[in-house]
Amino acid sequence: MNIRPAEPTPLAPMFAIGAAILVLVGSIGPWAKFFALTKSGTDGDGQLTLILSLIAGGCVLARILRRDRRTLLMGIAAACFAISAIVGIYDWYDVETALPENEFGFELEVGWGLVLVTIASIAGVILTGRDFLAGRKTSVVEAPESPETA
Repeated sequence: MNIRPAEPTPLAPMFAIGAAILVLVGSIGPWAKFFALTKSGTDGDGQLTLILSLIAGGCVLARILRRDRRTLLMGIAAACFAISAIVGIYDWYDVETALPENEFGFELEVGWGLVLVTIASIAGVILTGRDFLAGRKTSVVEAPESPETA
């Protein structure tokens, strides 16, 4: 029985590199706004998403350059994107509920950096996860039956 890995989609790693770059940019951008004041992502959890985006991007780049070990590298990248997505979703909720709208109309707004981190991380999970699963699929080719001996 011959087992060979299925070929993953070649564009997924390229788009995953783009997602890692967007997470990196979003990690540096503003995560919360209150009037003219902004809070940068690197003031808090953005440091974690920045590091995770570098790890994910490095894993995807290594997967592109070295065809072997692609499942391990894409699995690591998917995990990094998943953690970034969880951080983004949590912080987005945290910003939305930190200062509820009051009688004066003041409210804390989510910054574009946090939106970018969250959406790009979710896209990264989908892209790297798909490539990871495609690399793990195997197709089985049946070997011809051997002649029976009497």
